[in-house]
Amino acid sequence: LTHTHTQERVMALSTHTHQAFSGHLVKGIKELVDAGIPQVPERYIRPLEQRPCLDDVCELQVPVVDVSGIQGQRRCHVIREIGLACAEWGFFQVVNHGVPPCVIDRMWSAAHQFFDQPAEDRMQFYSDDFNTEVAYTTSFNPSKESTLEWKDALRLRYKPGIFDGFQQAPSFCRGPAIDYLEEMRILGNTLYRAIFESAGLGSDYLDKALPDIPKMEIAIHYYASCPDPSLTFGLSGHSDFGCVTILMQDDVGGLQVLKEGRWTAVKPVPNAYIVNIGDQIEVFICFLNETIHTDLCPTSSYSVAL
Repeated sequence: LTHTHTQERVMALSTHTHQAFSGHLVKGIKELVDAGIPQVPERYIRPLEQRPCLDDVCELQVPVVDVSGIQGQRRCHVIREIGLACAEWGFFQVVNHGVPPCVIDRMWSAAHQFFDQPAEDRMQFYSDDFNTEVAYTTSFNPSKESTLEWKDALRLRYKPGIFDGFQQAPSFCRGPAIDYLEEMRILGNTLYRAIFESAGLGSDYLDKALPDIPKMEIAIHYYASCPDPSLTFGLSGHSDFGCVTILMQDDVGGLQVLKEGRWTAVKPVPNAYIVNIGDQIEVFICFLNETIHTDLCPTSSYSVAL
């Protein structure tokens, strides 16, 4: 599940313009896979020079930071580790983050329950409007894309006093998502301050410039098993144009980060969050590393990212 402080790119497939292989309207990648599609449809096959690199992948370890002492005597050490990770990678993983396991488990359960619904139930929340408060989407922007991406998503957006997509979420998602949002707000504020402090701006900088996170979003990404992952992406190479993304992969994984011109697989660490510096902070703190990343398609089982 992805939490970001500003909008993150969405992928959407128009159900009015794209046909499934069986002739009926497409309602997402999951519908195609559930129907037993034998091969990747032509609309999803990328040009040869844009296809995933499955063989030449680095085994470097994305930095893992234990943030349990960030409010205590280890604060200086933790801040230093975060600063190095931001400068060298733009990505890092955090463990001992304090998010209760029961909150994470309830969110995972709600995510799986949403995508396990019949397509007609998911489509009640379909929207290709990038500004809608609740949106079930697939790919990025199919009305403009020449090649589609192998991904469905449910997105919930929240901006205090303006809109609250969490109150309009599917009933079984509402409670788990609201609880999860609050935990992400707490963790996000902690990481925000640590990142800015690591850049020498002082621990009270955000209290003066930005007392609270102005906008948050949860995106539940669903990557269905793919007949041939060498032909397409779950999410092609990009950087997030928000501030900070906090991601939890399942044990299938698939995330890759571009490091020194080569793709590095981000292996899932149990109960760890992956933190990704977005374009807005990268521009503001100019020494941070560019964070181009991609998501591969799973082969034998589907993958859900929170």
